Amino acid sequence: MERFTKAVRAAIAQQNWYGALALALTLPDICGRLEDPSVKSKPRYKRWWDKYVAIRYTCPYVDEVAVRSLLSSGDAKGLRDHIFHQQATRPLLSSNDAYALRCAYLHQGGDVIEGQRVRDMVNRFHVITPPQSGSCHSNMFKILNPEGADSTLEVQVDRLCNDICDGVEKWEVEVKGNAEVKARMGSLMVIHDSSGGVFF
Repeated sequence: MERFTKAVRAAIAQQNWYGALALALTLPDICGRLEDPSVKSKPRYKRWWDKYVAIRYTCPYVDEVAVRSLLSSGDAKGLRDHIFHQQATRPLLSSNDAYALRCAYLHQGGDVIEGQRVRDMVNRFHVITPPQSGSCHSNMFKILNPEGADSTLEVQVDRLCNDICDGVEKWEVEVKGNAEVKARMGSLMVIHDSSGGVFF
């Protein structure tokens, strides 16, 4: 798998954003198939994403209805407990939305996922290159239009690709002793160097 993560990171270094993103979005599929080829693409992709990448796209969630109720009741202690001690989280980029992005980009070249059956919260992605200073990653925007609100998730292409590569590296450590996965890795494509001639 190292050749694939190196290729993603080389594409990032070369600012080949489209190539980096295409390969990065396939890596959860590849890892999932190596681990369990009997599972279909969508469920294995989602399971792998949830285990190795989702944590980087999960944020604390405060229930607005509960906050309004506590505010109107004047329960300051209850409000404080709810805000500071609640354990609820919400994904900014769920495994469903990640899989929908994979499908939209790899099969259609697009970033709009509202037509994807599997999607959760995001209607489209706004993928950006790294800013000259700082970072601008994982920002959710609600855009109002006559049909309702569209949710757009802004992601910084290098960070998304590196997060997926980091997940692959973590996965590799976990499956290192799995003889079946290791055997299946032998079927992965190798691009052979032909500079010294072509050999089979």
